[in-house]
Parts: sequence; C-alpha cells; structure tokens
Amino acid sequence: MNRARALLAALDGSHDAYREARAPLLAGGGEVPAFLERAARSRRERVALGAAMIRLHADEPALCERVAMLMRADPRVMPGVPAGGAWSPEARGERIAQLGADAGLRALELLTRSRGYRSYEELAALHAALRRLADPRSVASLRRELRGRRAREKERAAHTLAWLRVPEAFGDFVAELERRDNPGDVRESCAHALALLGDRRATPALLTAAGDREAPEPLRKLAVLAVGSLGDRAAAPALEALRADAGGELAAALAEVLATFG
Repeated sequence: MNRARALLAALDGSHDAYREARAPLLAGGGEVPAFLERAARSRRERVALGAAMIRLHADEPALCERVAMLMRADPRVMPGVPAGGAWSPEARGERIAQLGADAGLRALELLTRSRGYRSYEELAALHAALRRLADPRSVASLRRELRGRRAREKERAAHTLAWLRVPEAFGDFVAELERRDNPGDVRESCAHALALLGDRRATPALLTAAGDREAPEPLRKLAVLAVGSLGDRAAAPALEALRADAGGELAAALAEVLATFG
C-alpha cells in the first residue's frame, strides 16, 4: 500500500519524480498493469494522464521511440536528413501527428512530464504535433506550462493554446499578459490568444498593455490590434488618448483600429 501511494504521488509530482516512477513501473511485476489501470481512472488529472503515458510505453514501445526519433529528426526515420537537420519543427510535428492520437500522448509526455526535448526546435516540433492533433487531454498540461517559470515553454504553450482557441485558458491569458516580468513574446502570444478567443472581457487588460510605455512596442501594437479585433467600440476614448504620444507602428495601429470604429 505504501509503495502504491508513493507511485501515485510520483505520477502527480515533479518531472524528476515522474521519470523515477516510470522505470520501476515498466519493469514491475504482475500487479503493475492493474495498478496503472486503476490510476488511469483517477479523478486527479495528472495521475490519470501520467498512468496513461506509462501504459503507452508498456503497450507501444516502438511508437514511443519513433515519436522521440521524429522529434529529433533522426536520420533513421528521416532518411537522408542529418540528425536535427533540414526538417523544420513543423515538418517533424506533422510526421508525429500522422501516427495518431497515441503519438500525441507521447509528444505531451516528452513536452510536459519527462522533459525529453533538448533544443528549441524539438520543443517546437512537439507543440506542432499537439496543434495538429488538437487532443483535449493536452489542455490542462499546456495551461500549467503557461503558468510556469520557463520562458520558452510559456511562450510555446501560449501559442499552442491560442491556436487551439481554448476558452478555459482565458483567465490564464489575461494573467500572463498582465505580468510585466514576462518576456515580450510570452505577453504577445497571450494578446494574440485573447484576440482569437473574441471575448470582450479582455479589453481592459489589452488596453493596459497598449498604454504601458515601458512595454515593447510590438506588444503595444498587438494589444491595440487585438482590441480592434474584439470590436469593442467602448474602448475608442482610451485608444484616442494613446494617440497623443504614439509614433511609428503603434500610431498606425491606433489609426487603423479607430478608423474601423468610425
């Protein structure tokens, strides 16, 4: 019983704990399949997902290895291409997605649980696969990535969630847009996501970003365009006020949006 509790805690724990639990479970005895089956029915989303990932390793080891090889652009699965070579992240992700939903589960494990990628290109390839598969099982994990501390993972998670148009992530997008310590590209992805969701409740946060003189100009411009895409005419006075000291692309964006408001 104590061992089972420890394994359940590992499935719900950190990346290191998950990796440490995976090996003994895969090498375990006859009680392991029953344990994983019970864990896969857990009401704790991370436990259930972790159990499903480990069961996939046990049931489809060749598929799991192939996804990792495609992520790395391994020449054994991409003949004639040097390892990590000419295949773009999008091309790698497309090849992974062609393997089906189980390949998406393996991609999600590499991305969020085992941290199996070694470069930005590999990270981007996994996200490309998840975008193509649009598996709802990935949403909770991606939202955790967005709320995390690792800048490049946050930016990619924001981009993928935006592409998937996940309304449950609305509050996450607003919170991360408002965090001034976030890198500009993370905040830009969140502004873009809010525009795609089309929820006018985002207008105040977008206007704050647009008016932040210390924010990067690309973020301010994108925030203005996002307000315009929401069609919230009540924002016109605030946008008009920003024109007083705006220049360059920001001024052009303000003029464009105010023109559409009439």
